[in-house]
Amino acid sequence: MGSRVAIYADSSENATALLDNFTERVQGIIITQNEQFSFTPLGPTLWHIGVPKSTLANLTSVAASYLDMLSFGQSALNQNHQMTLELTHSKETQSHLTENYNVNVQRLGKKVEQLHEEMEKNRQAERQIVRLNSLREELLGLGDFNKKLTHITEAVVDTFDADFCRIWAIKPGDHCDHGCPHAKVTDGPHACRHRERCLHLVASSGRYSGLESNLHSRVPFGCYKIGMIASGDIEAFNTNDVTHDPRVHDHDWAKQLGLVSFAGYRLFSVKGVPVGVIALFSKHVISPQEVGLLEGVANSTSQIIQMNRAEIEKEAMQANLLRAQKMEAIGLMAGGVAHDLNNILAGIVGYPELLLLQLPQSSKLRKSIEAIHESGKRATLIVDDLLTVARGAASTRESKDINILIQEYLDSPECAKLKSSHPNILCTKQLKAENSIISCSPVHIKKTVMNLITNAVEALGDTGTVTISTANQTVEKTNILENDLEPGAYVLLIVQDDGPGIATKDLGHIFEPFYTKKVMGHSGTGLGLAIVWNTVYDHNGRIFVESSEGGTTFRLFFPVSTIEAIVPDNSETVEQLTGAGEHILVVDDELHLRDLASQLLGVMGYKVDSVCSGELALEFIKETPVDVIVMDMLMDPGMNGRQTYEEILNLYPDQKAIITSGFSESDDVKGALDLGAGVFIKKPYSMSKLGQAVKKVLCG
Repeated sequence: MGSRVAIYADSSENATALLDNFTERVQGIIITQNEQFSFTPLGPTLWHIGVPKSTLANLTSVAASYLDMLSFGQSALNQNHQMTLELTHSKETQSHLTENYNVNVQRLGKKVEQLHEEMEKNRQAERQIVRLNSLREELLGLGDFNKKLTHITEAVVDTFDADFCRIWAIKPGDHCDHGCPHAKVTDGPHACRHRERCLHLVASSGRYSGLESNLHSRVPFGCYKIGMIASGDIEAFNTNDVTHDPRVHDHDWAKQLGLVSFAGYRLFSVKGVPVGVIALFSKHVISPQEVGLLEGVANSTSQIIQMNRAEIEKEAMQANLLRAQKMEAIGLMAGGVAHDLNNILAGIVGYPELLLLQLPQSSKLRKSIEAIHESGKRATLIVDDLLTVARGAASTRESKDINILIQEYLDSPECAKLKSSHPNILCTKQLKAENSIISCSPVHIKKTVMNLITNAVEALGDTGTVTISTANQTVEKTNILENDLEPGAYVLLIVQDDGPGIATKDLGHIFEPFYTKKVMGHSGTGLGLAIVWNTVYDHNGRIFVESSEGGTTFRLFFPVSTIEAIVPDNSETVEQLTGAGEHILVVDDELHLRDLASQLLGVMGYKVDSVCSGELALEFIKETPVDVIVMDMLMDPGMNGRQTYEEILNLYPDQKAIITSGFSESDDVKGALDLGAGVFIKKPYSMSKLGQAVKKVLCG
């Protein structure tokens, strides 16, 4: 066999002429440009190949591949030549030779076609890699998160010739109570059980480019193929047979659109927490090489979502810092006035109570004095609200049944007044939480319920429905995403209305102090939702809001308490609070407060003395021991209540004491309680509260 040569020429004739220049026998291929691949034997050692123009750029590799095939072609021709020498020249033999010859030619032609297909696949893969590399650079130049995700889906459709591509991000549900069809499914494998983890459609390109699909704009976590990819129930999902794969929900739909393949990938944060899903459908088979490229796209998408989450967390931290600064400013203001204001209110609340005890029921003065008393109590509530917003619900915690606390508010005069002012608004309840015990400040929980229901009723206007409900929900460790909830069992308090919803521009401000759309002083102080927010967080809970044109839903999470609920004893009467002449020392730097406390205790049958400072209290008690000390925490100048109590304990280690203050429970108050003081009561206090505190200390 001679040399193997491949020659490219404009025509077969020119190529043959070139071959004639070789002195030895040549085994060769003549390659010419053609519209499509063609293969023609010109002789026992010479072949003509027609090559498309698009392949000429890789002429060297093409020629080498074809030369490698010559051994196969030459072997076939040698076989035919030998058969020609040995067989007769009958018509039957000639036909057999021709048929055998043609078969070998076809086999060689098929190998040429296979080579062409393989080369085309390689060129396509190169184009895909180049496109995806440029995609990464393009994403760096896009600032908007949603534009980046849309750019990714568009690139996937374009690069992989997909029918459509979509991206879902995991966020708390926002349509659960406002028309989401999945929320209505409560049983079966596709029941929505994870409202805090919902797949939100955030980008879509190709056949479907909208984000408002009724069924696919929100997908329940763990349900259907997308939700199961997100939850990990389907670890990897790539199929080239969507019309028969049982994991594809609607085979008829896939057949109707001519879809062939599907690929879906779970998106992860750097901590390995699922953050979303990217998926595509195609009318073409997805090759193993394309699967690898798509995994790279999924990794890039995960990084973008993670960067967006980091930015959101940064903004949230900045917002929390701003909120903390606002709270600090309000706290300074409240701290500057609350003590003095509550001392003033103590007289407005306390003296009318004393007067009402002395006036006959027929007195014309009772109505005016009762109005003064009621006004004082209302002013006290406003100061309490201000202190709650500024410093949290710093009160003694008790294990209470939240269902009972809600019912107590619904049965209260305040709720009855609200309902009478809005007769066409229906209030319903669904208190279904079975584990409903929480550790709480009952006063603040009731105030939270009151504020939420009041807000809902006033948002409705003339007609509508407000629903208050409770349920139990367990938060697992893998569920912790944006909600910042610790794993464990929670009681869920839900207040929902079917009003017009909260405007998007207002939604981010509703928990800020003094931010209100109501008429200030007429229907609100601007502190209602700020109190709700502070109370919930002070109870180690969390609050989420969903709002649309179909209404607003507040969802409050409170940790379940394992301590048995305390059943209140409301059987005490004024007579039962009456003392038996026990000696009580009142210590307060305000004259009218010493006088008021002395009179209230005197009415209840106690022997009372009073002094205006801690130093005088020490001198008094050295000479005259007492049964109980009722002592103000802040006294100026001189020792405060905690310091005074420490000195008294050096004289009488078992001395019983009650601490009072115009502030909420401070560090000094807690210090005094740790030293052994029996009770803390906040000013202004009523006769009943003071009497109960004294009884508790004496009996303790």
